[in-house]
Amino acid sequence: MAIRTGLIPAMAIDNIHDITVITDSIAAAKKILESKVDPLQNMFIPLASAVKTFLSKSGRNKIHFWYCPSRAEWPKHKLVDD
Repeated sequence: MAIRTGLIPAMAIDNIHDITVITDSIAAAKKILESKVDPLQNMFIPLASAVKTFLSKSGRNKIHFWYCPSRAEWPKHKLVDD
């Protein structure tokens, strides 16, 4: 659901050609691109349609899925010197 909530509006923005989705569930990301329908995929059908439309608008349009386990720790950076 979170992928759908963020991805559909991002694909609707003009001049957006590269989208990166960072997720801890590659299985959920794969369901977006599968053509068979099962009960859990009913929520993904509008997203799959939007993805198809986005990718067919321009050969430059791409969506990248990056796997990031939920237990991974992001590096801590100082934004401003003290």
